[in-house]
Amino acid sequence: MDETRGHFTRPDRRPTGLTLIGWWLVVAGVMAVLCALLTLNMRSHAIAQQEGFLQLLATVLWSAIGGGLMVAIGQAILRGKDWGRVAYTFLGAIAIMSGIVRALAQSPPVGLFGLVVSAQIFIMIVLYLNEPEVKRYLHSA
Repeated sequence: MDETRGHFTRPDRRPTGLTLIGWWLVVAGVMAVLCALLTLNMRSHAIAQQEGFLQLLATVLWSAIGGGLMVAIGQAILRGKDWGRVAYTFLGAIAIMSGIVRALAQSPPVGLFGLVVSAQIFIMIVLYLNEPEVKRYLHSA
């Protein structure tokens, strides 16, 4: 830990875990946006007839906005911006909580196993993003 004029200096290299998490978010976000566009183009008529146009529109918008946010958060983490860590934690917690509410509102609960796995991965990533070395790198940007 080097200290210069009361501020910590940025580590020379980005931690490997941050690189993996950042690129994972970017790739997953791009895939979510592409899937939203494909859903709109390929299945729009069948979904609109079965579930209604508003359901289709909500699904496409949710995927596109969520994917765009994932790309932005991934880019922030790759560029060493601390707001990416905070945004990932905040938005991820909201997504997990809304998933729990949605799963428990159904009878029987659907998707609970996948939600538990997603929550465990989310917790591991948040714990990593809050390690001292990672926070030091992100705070010194």
